[in-house]
Amino acid sequence: MDRLEKLRQANPHILIHSIHEPAFRHYGRVIDWDTAGFCAAAETLPFPETGSRYVAATPELDEIPEAARLREVLCGGLDEQVGLCWGHSNRLGALEWHTCSEINIAATDVVVILGKRRDMDEHFQMSSTSCKAFFLPKGT
Repeated sequence: MDRLEKLRQANPHILIHSIHEPAFRHYGRVIDWDTAGFCAAAETLPFPETGSRYVAATPELDEIPEAARLREVLCGGLDEQVGLCWGHSNRLGALEWHTCSEINIAATDVVVILGKRRDMDEHFQMSSTSCKAFFLPKGT
């Protein structure tokens, strides 16, 4: 049984989609890209024993050759930050929102929960019931 099926069985109350399902097209696209350098560099960083961490710019990732190629090809040469969000999480405590594009590389298997800005209310709050869960296998 593959990892996505195991996650679905362990969480029957959550519909977890594959990023290869048509539903994902409403949130983004999968880019065929060699991410081995990012995954290897991320593995050198200490994993939090508890909780999770977010670092907006990580020199260990920001300075690898793959980051320069990503900036040139996908970001038009703009000076983008390469950060990291990693750790342990088994509940949804908050959502973040962006007004621009974001490129996510899964250095490990991960489930992301995505929503649309149009579903926010006048106080910029959103119910998790309007969000969808997607499984990103390591390296995508």
